Amino acid sequence: MSWNNSSNASERLRDWLDPNNTGTLTLDGTGDNLLQVHIDGPYQIQTNQYYQFEAITDGGYQPYSWQWQLDYGNGSGPWQNVGGDSYTHISYNQQDFYLRVQVTDAQNDTKTSTIHPVTVSPGGAASQDTSLNEEEK
Repeated sequence: MSWNNSSNASERLRDWLDPNNTGTLTLDGTGDNLLQVHIDGPYQIQTNQYYQFEAITDGGYQPYSWQWQLDYGNGSGPWQNVGGDSYTHISYNQQDFYLRVQVTDAQNDTKTSTIHPVTVSPGGAASQDTSLNEEEK
């Protein structure tokens, strides 16, 4: 077995690994450092209460940056920079929404999470925690 020194094609690696003689020496692959992100947080919340969602990020190259998308079902929710790998949300009305997060690593690779559906049900009185940013009114 050799790269190119056999008269039999079944014994030449070139015929199997580079049949078009492109000269390619490496191939892109998934590797061990594949950038990944998913959302950890509730799927059901109540109105007038604060909830935190976290972007669980793995792989890629640090530092990371995150953008969050809050979508009320029409597919046009804007991407927002809202403080990094966590997103705090309060719903003042009973409207379900979809949440996604997009992470970008130090090499400018980007990965977007799957959609995280959130169901909103009636809740109690408004939370008194004013230390958190209100995201929706």
